[in-house]
Amino acid sequence: MVRRKATVVLLDTSIIMHALDRNVDLLGSIYEAVMGPVSICVPRAVLEELRRLAVSGSASKRRKARVALSYIESRKERLSVIETPRGPVDEVMLETAEALGAIIATSDTKLRREAVKRGLRVLFLWDSRRRVFGEF
Repeated sequence: MVRRKATVVLLDTSIIMHALDRNVDLLGSIYEAVMGPVSICVPRAVLEELRRLAVSGSASKRRKARVALSYIESRKERLSVIETPRGPVDEVMLETAEALGAIIATSDTKLRREAVKRGLRVLFLWDSRRRVFGEF
């Protein structure tokens, strides 16, 4: 029996906060959208951005960022934090996805368009369905 290598999915700040705000089962939805084994990862740059937002964003963003950080912490067995270079989070996401052959999961339209333009695979949150869908 041949085991398939796990597909790496990188979570962007926007999809974590958006999914939690809309009460979407983000991880379950990703497992449904990606066929086969999946390794869901949070880039270190995303964690740093959430930490910054948790202390210096608007009241709403601070709350959402704190909830997102708690969500990540409580799902350590299903999520991996991966080391990434410092820099603008969107660029870090794109470069990391290119290097790993990973899928980017985002709710950020600008990041989604740039990823598709670069030939990267993208998962996005479809609000009306409250599920994650792919653009491959």
